Amino acid sequence: MSNSISLKQVNFSGKMALFAAIIFGLAATSQVKAEEFTAAEQAAIDHHHAILEQQQAVVEDAIMDEQQAEFEQQIEQQETAFMHETCADYGRDYDEETEVCYE
Repeated sequence: MSNSISLKQVNFSGKMALFAAIIFGLAATSQVKAEEFTAAEQAAIDHHHAILEQQQAVVEDAIMDEQQAEFEQQIEQQETAFMHETCADYGRDYDEETEVCYE
């Protein structure tokens, strides 16, 4: 069985290698300089960042509040289930309003 992909040897000349090295060196050492922001532009950017930070804080607070409410609801459900089971183990019923076991 022969392999359909054949290997070819590529010969590079010294001139080609030197040319590639010069191009790579120029690309690596050249610097691109962007213009600095004006004071008004920088103020607008800073204002935009402040708005973003405010919005992020609001969203994070809302997420935390939602997670806290879900957690408290799950805790309450688990406590109720535990009390129902515990009261039943002692032959009693659990009253959710007064949160006590009774006969």
